[in-house]
Amino acid sequence: MAARLALARSGVILAGAGSSCDGEPGKTPTRINGLTDDSLNDPVPAGLRRWFVAHFAIDWLVGVPLFLAPEPILKLFGWHSVDPIATRLFAAALLGIGGQSWFGRNAGVKEFRGMLNLKIIWAAAASLGLLIGVLTGGPILAWLGLGVFLSFLALWLFWRFRL
Repeated sequence: MAARLALARSGVILAGAGSSCDGEPGKTPTRINGLTDDSLNDPVPAGLRRWFVAHFAIDWLVGVPLFLAPEPILKLFGWHSVDPIATRLFAAALLGIGGQSWFGRNAGVKEFRGMLNLKIIWAAAASLGLLIGVLTGGPILAWLGLGVFLSFLALWLFWRFRL
Protein backbone atom coordinates (compact mmCIF):
# COMPACT_ATOMS: atom_id res chain seq x y z
CA MET A 1 0.00 0.00 0.00
CA ALA A 2 2.83 2.44 0.86
CA ALA A 3 4.51 1.74 -2.49
CA ARG A 4 1.20 2.30 -4.33
CA LEU A 5 0.67 5.58 -2.46
CA ALA A 6 4.20 6.74 -3.35
CA LEU A 7 3.65 5.89 -7.03
CA ALA A 8 0.25 7.61 -7.00
CA ARG A 9 1.80 10.77 -5.53
CA SER A 10 4.44 10.79 -8.26
CA GLY A 11 1.74 10.47 -10.92
CA VAL A 12 2.84 7.03 -12.11
CA ILE A 13 -0.43 5.35 -11.09
CA LEU A 14 -3.63 6.88 -12.41
CA ALA A 15 -6.90 6.15 -10.74
CA GLY A 16 -8.98 3.93 -12.99
CA ALA A 17 -12.63 3.10 -13.16
CA GLY A 18 -13.51 0.89 -10.24
CA SER A 19 -10.24 1.64 -8.46
CA SER A 20 -10.44 2.35 -4.78
CA CYS A 21 -8.22 5.33 -4.27
CA ASP A 22 -10.91 7.71 -3.02
CA GLY A 23 -9.44 9.79 -0.29
CA GLU A 24 -5.82 8.98 -1.16
CA PRO A 25 -3.76 12.17 -1.14
CA GLY A 26 -2.01 11.39 -4.43
CA LYS A 27 -5.11 10.50 -6.44
CA THR A 28 -4.96 11.68 -10.02
CA PRO A 29 -8.35 12.17 -11.70
CA THR A 30 -9.32 9.77 -14.45
CA ARG A 31 -10.16 11.20 -17.87
CA ILE A 32 -12.98 9.64 -19.86
CA ASN A 33 -13.80 11.29 -23.20
CA GLY A 34 -12.23 14.54 -22.03
CA LEU A 35 -14.19 14.60 -18.76
CA THR A 36 -12.51 14.21 -15.39
CA ASP A 37 -14.01 11.97 -12.73
CA ASP A 38 -14.92 15.18 -10.85
CA SER A 39 -17.07 16.37 -13.75
CA LEU A 40 -18.62 12.90 -14.09
CA ASN A 41 -19.74 13.07 -10.45
CA ASP A 42 -20.89 16.68 -10.70
CA PRO A 43 -22.71 16.95 -14.04
CA VAL A 44 -23.07 20.21 -15.89
CA PRO A 45 -26.19 20.46 -18.08
CA ALA A 46 -25.47 19.65 -21.71
CA GLY A 47 -27.23 22.85 -22.77
CA LEU A 48 -24.74 24.95 -20.83
CA ARG A 49 -21.84 23.07 -22.40
CA ARG A 50 -23.33 23.79 -25.84
CA TRP A 51 -23.68 27.50 -24.98
CA PHE A 52 -20.00 27.59 -24.00
CA VAL A 53 -19.07 26.18 -27.42
CA ALA A 54 -21.39 28.68 -29.17
CA HIS A 55 -19.90 31.50 -27.11
CA PHE A 56 -16.41 30.43 -28.17
CA ALA A 57 -17.44 30.53 -31.84
CA ILE A 58 -19.15 33.93 -31.59
CA ASP A 59 -16.28 35.51 -29.63
CA TRP A 60 -13.71 34.24 -32.11
CA LEU A 61 -15.75 35.20 -35.19
CA VAL A 62 -15.94 38.77 -33.87
CA GLY A 63 -12.58 38.92 -32.09
CA VAL A 64 -10.22 37.77 -34.86
CA PRO A 65 -11.27 40.39 -37.47
CA LEU A 66 -11.30 43.15 -34.85
CA PHE A 67 -7.83 42.15 -33.71
CA LEU A 68 -6.37 41.95 -37.23
CA ALA A 69 -8.07 44.95 -38.87
CA PRO A 70 -9.81 47.15 -36.29
CA GLU A 71 -10.05 50.36 -38.31
CA PRO A 72 -11.51 49.01 -41.57
CA ILE A 73 -13.94 46.72 -39.73
CA LEU A 74 -15.32 49.38 -37.39
CA LYS A 75 -15.47 52.10 -40.07
CA LEU A 76 -17.46 49.67 -42.21
CA PHE A 77 -20.03 49.58 -39.39
CA GLY A 78 -20.25 53.34 -38.83
CA TRP A 79 -17.61 54.10 -36.21
CA HIS A 80 -16.27 57.60 -36.96
CA SER A 81 -13.10 57.47 -34.95
CA VAL A 82 -11.40 54.21 -34.09
CA ASP A 83 -8.71 53.65 -31.48
CA PRO A 84 -6.92 50.54 -32.80
CA ILE A 85 -5.21 49.84 -29.47
CA ALA A 86 -8.46 49.91 -27.47
CA THR A 87 -10.19 47.85 -30.17
CA ARG A 88 -7.43 45.23 -30.06
CA LEU A 89 -7.69 45.10 -26.26
CA PHE A 90 -11.43 44.48 -26.60
CA ALA A 91 -10.75 41.81 -29.23
CA ALA A 92 -8.15 40.20 -26.94
CA ALA A 93 -10.77 39.99 -24.18
CA LEU A 94 -13.17 38.30 -26.60
CA LEU A 95 -10.48 35.85 -27.69
CA GLY A 96 -9.48 35.08 -24.11
CA ILE A 97 -12.97 34.59 -22.73
CA GLY A 98 -14.09 32.71 -25.84
CA GLY A 99 -10.96 30.56 -25.78
CA GLN A 100 -11.55 29.62 -22.15
CA SER A 101 -15.14 28.74 -23.05
CA TRP A 102 -13.72 26.19 -25.49
CA PHE A 103 -11.00 24.85 -23.19
CA GLY A 104 -13.38 24.65 -20.21
CA ARG A 105 -16.35 23.10 -22.01
CA ASN A 106 -15.73 19.68 -20.42
CA ALA A 107 -14.99 20.91 -16.88
CA GLY A 108 -16.97 20.30 -13.71
CA VAL A 109 -19.55 22.47 -11.98
CA LYS A 110 -16.98 24.32 -9.87
CA GLU A 111 -15.09 25.50 -12.95
CA PHE A 112 -18.31 26.40 -14.75
CA ARG A 113 -19.41 28.57 -11.82
CA GLY A 114 -16.13 30.46 -11.95
CA MET A 115 -16.37 31.00 -15.70
CA LEU A 116 -20.01 32.05 -15.42
CA ASN A 117 -19.04 34.62 -12.78
CA LEU A 118 -16.42 36.02 -15.15
CA LYS A 119 -18.86 36.07 -18.08
CA ILE A 120 -21.49 37.85 -15.95
CA ILE A 121 -19.05 40.54 -14.86
CA TRP A 122 -17.77 40.98 -18.43
CA ALA A 123 -21.26 41.16 -19.97
CA ALA A 124 -22.53 43.58 -17.29
CA ALA A 125 -19.52 45.91 -17.63
CA ALA A 126 -19.64 45.78 -21.44
CA SER A 127 -23.40 46.48 -21.40
CA LEU A 128 -22.94 49.49 -19.15
CA GLY A 129 -20.11 50.81 -21.32
CA LEU A 130 -22.15 50.37 -24.49
CA LEU A 131 -25.21 51.98 -22.91
CA ILE A 132 -23.18 55.05 -21.96
CA GLY A 133 -21.75 55.08 -25.48
CA VAL A 134 -25.10 54.96 -27.28
CA LEU A 135 -26.62 57.56 -24.95
CA THR A 136 -23.78 59.96 -25.70
CA GLY A 137 -23.94 59.78 -29.49
CA GLY A 138 -22.26 56.48 -30.36
CA PRO A 139 -22.91 54.80 -33.71
CA ILE A 140 -26.20 53.01 -34.33
CA LEU A 141 -24.44 49.63 -34.45
CA ALA A 142 -23.55 50.05 -30.77
CA TRP A 143 -27.22 49.34 -30.02
CA LEU A 144 -26.77 45.91 -31.59
CA GLY A 145 -23.70 45.31 -29.43
CA LEU A 146 -25.68 46.39 -26.38
CA GLY A 147 -28.45 43.94 -27.28
CA VAL A 148 -25.95 41.10 -27.73
CA PHE A 149 -24.22 41.75 -24.41
CA LEU A 150 -27.53 42.12 -22.55
CA SER A 151 -28.71 38.83 -24.07
CA PHE A 152 -25.53 37.07 -22.96
CA LEU A 153 -25.85 38.65 -19.51
CA ALA A 154 -29.37 37.22 -19.15
CA LEU A 155 -28.22 33.83 -20.45
CA TRP A 156 -25.24 33.60 -18.06
CA LEU A 157 -27.35 34.74 -15.09
CA PHE A 158 -29.93 32.06 -15.92
CA TRP A 159 -27.28 29.31 -15.96
CA ARG A 160 -25.45 30.66 -12.92
CA PHE A 161 -28.62 30.50 -10.80
CA ARG A 162 -29.32 26.98 -12.12
CA LEU A 163 -25.96 25.71 -10.96
